[in-house]
Amino acid sequence: MNALMTVVEGLGIVAFSLLCLELLHRLVGVGWELGPWALVGLLCFLVGMVVADLFTGFGHFFADNFGSVDTPILGHVLIYRFRQHHDLPQLICQGSFREINGGLCLLMLPIPALYLALGGPSATVASVAGGSFLLGLALFGAGTNQVHRWAHDTRVSPWVAFLQRTGLLLSKRRHSIHHRGPYHLHFCITNGLVNPLLDYTRAWHHVADVLAWIGVPQAEDSVMGWRRQALLEAVIAARQPIRMSASVHHSD
Repeated sequence: MNALMTVVEGLGIVAFSLLCLELLHRLVGVGWELGPWALVGLLCFLVGMVVADLFTGFGHFFADNFGSVDTPILGHVLIYRFRQHHDLPQLICQGSFREINGGLCLLMLPIPALYLALGGPSATVASVAGGSFLLGLALFGAGTNQVHRWAHDTRVSPWVAFLQRTGLLLSKRRHSIHHRGPYHLHFCITNGLVNPLLDYTRAWHHVADVLAWIGVPQAEDSVMGWRRQALLEAVIAARQPIRMSASVHHSD
């Protein structure tokens, strides 16, 4: 089984890379015909990058706080690895390129495959915009684990360090925020551009409330569990004076 997965993941990486190169080649070709309007494609590529970051943030948040290692399919593939990562954060740096990237390349492979199978981009602004968005989404989605690894590596290549400084890739300094208690911040791990907004609005706590409301309980070993409990206690404490005041006026 392990040997089979090794072959499948290796082929997945090769197939995904070739499909993305083909899509990029076609986008450049039709974009050349559009002239300055091709810059819309570049903008949409960056939007795809941000959306990929948001998706990885939700996956990371869910794996850290919901389900268990016994959850079907996701338990071992996703949840176990993220929970283990908090106990052994440097373990991610010991995996091979295939181990780090194979699974996500397979997951993202249908995006360029289906888009190209349906005809790919044409020489219109809307087509180039859509194709560029999907390319950014697929590339940064598939590269999330590799970027995450670089954020933990003690040494990275100069070009990776440059991209981390520009904010296009997650940096070690920014990602370290997530690994400090109470572990309820900075879940997005591709470039982290949306982390400040999500943290400021307490978006992940609201998502946890919605999931609990629809019947998806937070795990007992939830990474951000005790932080949510502290916030709940603070809310209850803040409401007590209001209730006391209301009871006094009622007795009067």
